[in-house]
Amino acid sequence: ISMKRLNHPVRSTSCRHFQCFDLSSIEIMQARRPHYQDQGGLQACPLCQTWASEGNLFIDGLVKEVVSQVDSSVTEVTVDLETGKWSV
Repeated sequence: ISMKRLNHPVRSTSCRHFQCFDLSSIEIMQARRPHYQDQGGLQACPLCQTWASEGNLFIDGLVKEVVSQVDSSVTEVTVDLETGKWSV
């Protein structure tokens, strides 16, 4: 969404995809669009458009681990969803 490195990788419990977005991107959207918060904040996942209230977002531990361990210059990581192993 923001095209920046993920610091707080989240997704909704309703999402069926592995890709995350950064929690701070929600805060940015709220700051840019004052009516956004009046509508109850995030209503849909910005990636797949399924229901995504702030109450059903979770930080993805695997993605957070990967982000914390790779150099900031890394832009892509391959993850084996069956084993949880990843590589640059």
